[in-house]
Amino acid sequence: MLEDALREVCREAFNNTAPIEALERLSSGASMETWALRYGSRSLILRRAPGGNEAPGDETEGTWPRVSLATEAELLHLAREAGVPVPPVHATSSSASPLGPSLLMDRIPGEALPPRLFRDARYGGALRGLLEQGASALARIHAVAPAALPKLGPPRTPAEAVARLDRLERRFTSRSPVFSLALAWLEAHLPGEVAPKLVHGDFRMGNLLVDESGLAAVLDWELAHLGDPVEDLAWFCAPSWRFGHYAHEAGGLGSRAEWLDAYRDATAQTVDPARFDFWLVASALTWGLMCLIMADAWRRGVDRTLERAVVGTRVSESELDLLLLLEGVAGSPKARIAWPEVSPPDHSGETAEAELAGALGDWVEASVQPGATGRARFEARVARNALGILERRRSLGPGFAIRSARREAGLGMTGEELRAGLRDARVTLASPGVQEHLRLLTLEKLYQDQPRYPGLAAAEALWRGP
Repeated sequence: MLEDALREVCREAFNNTAPIEALERLSSGASMETWALRYGSRSLILRRAPGGNEAPGDETEGTWPRVSLATEAELLHLAREAGVPVPPVHATSSSASPLGPSLLMDRIPGEALPPRLFRDARYGGALRGLLEQGASALARIHAVAPAALPKLGPPRTPAEAVARLDRLERRFTSRSPVFSLALAWLEAHLPGEVAPKLVHGDFRMGNLLVDESGLAAVLDWELAHLGDPVEDLAWFCAPSWRFGHYAHEAGGLGSRAEWLDAYRDATAQTVDPARFDFWLVASALTWGLMCLIMADAWRRGVDRTLERAVVGTRVSESELDLLLLLEGVAGSPKARIAWPEVSPPDHSGETAEAELAGALGDWVEASVQPGATGRARFEARVARNALGILERRRSLGPGFAIRSARREAGLGMTGEELRAGLRDARVTLASPGVQEHLRLLTLEKLYQDQPRYPGLAAAEALWRGP
């Protein structure tokens, strides 16, 4: 039982006996379980491998390379010594423990969920100074001596990063032409290697704990590795981490220039724009592949939470982000396109599948969510979202598939021929009809899976025809 195992870990860590109180699984953490609890007078956080079973990141298994929780604990200790705000770690446990692989640390007061941070006026002043504080924290992370670090594996060069993305993308039967386009661009724009530094690997809004005075803690170090520090700077600017503030590239807080200026002030180092663009495109592609990895983990039974399955539908976000980024860096034609109709077909008679999914979603929203609390309330929202996706896929998908097939016929290529041509650069955005087809294909997927994604408004402003 989780509570019994946790009580024993706490007893050994603090050398006393107290009850476990207010044990609650938090909504954060799609790849790790995160639990809050009180032990006596202490407020604590438990990070735990899903179900207590930790499998180290291994791309041969279709997972993203990550460090063990024991290594994460060592990194937190080193980061704290370097002046990075992180929670103190009190205990770790291994797979031999009834608790499974986990680490126990202080619960630092503050808020990490970006929607709450952006919505709550109490954090307005803190957010205004967060770019400078975040850049300072990254400067301290990147300055940790590699010799002092636990074993993190070989440094991740730009070329190896692209090769890893390519290997992972090839694992999936459903392969995206936009991902193929991005891989070809990355291979053609590899920056030179740099002296490897400690890279946090997931430095973004959502992993920064903020209190009313500013940055309180840098969380979730499981993707740490040796590599190019610009990777961290670009990941913070990846479009998926702007949380409704799409035009503000730096985490929804400010501009790219403000972010890079803050890092320059903290390190006396100027970031090369071309290197930053490379890692920004790589970041958008990485998140898209992570979505596929999470869907695959659910499919293989590694983690059967609904959240994992639903995250697997967010690939269209990355596809849209990549098209916008690549059109910008490639200087491709800015031709406008006719915006697709998204009206669902009319139904009469017996209930259609799409209508049934919509009715279930309405019931969850009206009858389940209001009475749910904590993790259950979060899962009810995820279920409502999943039912909405089913409803839109059943109502809009068939019509969009017909349109896509007609466009492919006009290109004289099947979908697989197009993808292969984009991958080896025989086909580009400048090829006749290709840019319009990829835009429409991406929009059609987004309308079904994530119609509220803020990037859609940005695409509309750039792409919608007169």
